[in-house]
Amino acid sequence: MSLIKIVVQSDARHEHSLSSNNNVDQPNRFDPSTHTVHLLIGRRATGDRRQVVNSIAFLEAFQRDFGERCPTFYRGSYKQAVNSAKEGLQFLLVYIHSRMHQDTDTFCREVLCNEQFVEFINNNQVLTWGGDVDTYEGYREACEALRPATFPFLAVISQRDNKMVVVKRIEGLLELDEVVAMLKQTFEDNEPYLVVARDERNQRITNQLLREQQDAAYQESLRADQEKERIKRAESERLEKEREEENRKAKEAEEKLERYKSERIMRANRVPAEPTVDDPNAVRIIIKFPSGSRLERRFSTKDTLETLYDYIHKSDEVPMEFVIVTNFPRKTLTYDPDSTNIPTLEELGITRPSMLFIQDETDD
Repeated sequence: MSLIKIVVQSDARHEHSLSSNNNVDQPNRFDPSTHTVHLLIGRRATGDRRQVVNSIAFLEAFQRDFGERCPTFYRGSYKQAVNSAKEGLQFLLVYIHSRMHQDTDTFCREVLCNEQFVEFINNNQVLTWGGDVDTYEGYREACEALRPATFPFLAVISQRDNKMVVVKRIEGLLELDEVVAMLKQTFEDNEPYLVVARDERNQRITNQLLREQQDAAYQESLRADQEKERIKRAESERLEKEREEENRKAKEAEEKLERYKSERIMRANRVPAEPTVDDPNAVRIIIKFPSGSRLERRFSTKDTLETLYDYIHKSDEVPMEFVIVTNFPRKTLTYDPDSTNIPTLEELGITRPSMLFIQDETDD
């Protein structure tokens, strides 16, 4: 279990630890000027809920007995009130109520429920906790921690050096002005410690916010740099792919051109001799290219369409891909090199002088 250590301090020169054998029934063994107590925490949640219920029950009973004009008591356990005051850097005013004590009613009516006292507590933003000594929580939580010597009992708890310290004990029946004066002096004496603690906390918060802002700026800069690097890398990869694609296409084009040159040589070499003028099967054909230039030659009507295509490949102006087209009637003379039945000029109806046109089919 974890422990919250509450150190009681005063102007006394000596301090000692209170052993577990000391208790509220032994005031003669208790030095109220200074002591150290330990508050045991780490109980089950059910115990905390019970303490909250009891604190509400105390408040309701107190208001029923003395009216609703009273300090705004903290709704929670003593331990929770100490932690809340520590977290909020506030003074914690603890009131331990003893219904059986002869001075309790007078103190509650003339001091605690006095409008001047309530206004004083509220104006100083003091967290107030009250507990009944006759309840288990009031005795165990508050009495064992603070060890009141008599009643009525008030204690002021504040933070020093990150520890919750009892800085003032008010015991016995006192007049309103006396109590207010004591509390006022206590608040004035100890406010500088809270101011320092608040400044330190604010500085920590400021530093934390600055670190968070710097970290956010760094992360944003890092993301921006990473995005720039990603874009740069993507652009570099894109350009590399483009270069590779261009190189591939250039290589394919070069290979295609070499194949085409070889094919032209092969085709040109297999063109048969031109028929003589007196050859009865000879027919004169004019071949016109897209540029306007012409080829003219006699062919045999027994020559195939392949021979015509082979001859056209002898010209330097021949496109890499082309078809032969007749004009009247317009007809495309399609040549399939893989076909086993290539028609002759005679079968195509070319038996007298004709003009044929080259149509470029080369892709851009």
